[in-house]
Amino acid sequence: GRGVRMFEPLQNSIEETVSDLEGLFMQNKSDYALFGHSMGAIIVFELLWMIYEKRINPPLHVFFSGRHAPHIKKKNEKKYHLMDEAEFRKEILHLGGTSEEVFKDPELANLFLPVLKNDFKICEIYKPKVMHEKYNINFSILSGRDEGYSNEELIAYKDYTNGETTINYFPGGHFFIKESEKEVIEFVNRTLLKCRRQ
Repeated sequence: GRGVRMFEPLQNSIEETVSDLEGLFMQNKSDYALFGHSMGAIIVFELLWMIYEKRINPPLHVFFSGRHAPHIKKKNEKKYHLMDEAEFRKEILHLGGTSEEVFKDPELANLFLPVLKNDFKICEIYKPKVMHEKYNINFSILSGRDEGYSNEELIAYKDYTNGETTINYFPGGHFFIKESEKEVIEFVNRTLLKCRRQ
């Protein structure tokens, strides 16, 4: 639904998205890391499961950003994909990260809003796989100081790995990766420099 693929049918699940990405990893022999923010954190979580299941060259490090651990269920979570258009627009503006100009242009809004609502839908219907073994990889968890996640909701990613799991806070809310872009990039670079394969 975006960029050069904007006229393709929208995907219906996280699993469908991961399946779409599988081919990029099958032949990869290079070192790499995975970084996923918000919905991307769910995609990375499922992508990592696929990588290990198919014995694909694993990442050096995984960064989960702007999202609690997959098995955590927050009480009274909003169901954005079930909202009517007016309520959805209001909530999206409140979340930040989307320019108000998008909503002022009817053509742009009609193009963008269904894609955004579908993103929320596939996240809100998502159920994580039951893990039978842990990964051997280090996780970095990134969160905005004003995002509202507790330490317990974030450190719960440690349930999926025998490696080290660290929580790293940055100034800002859910879109701290934009508000604190320089700090986030510097942190990612420092982390990757430490974990190069020998």
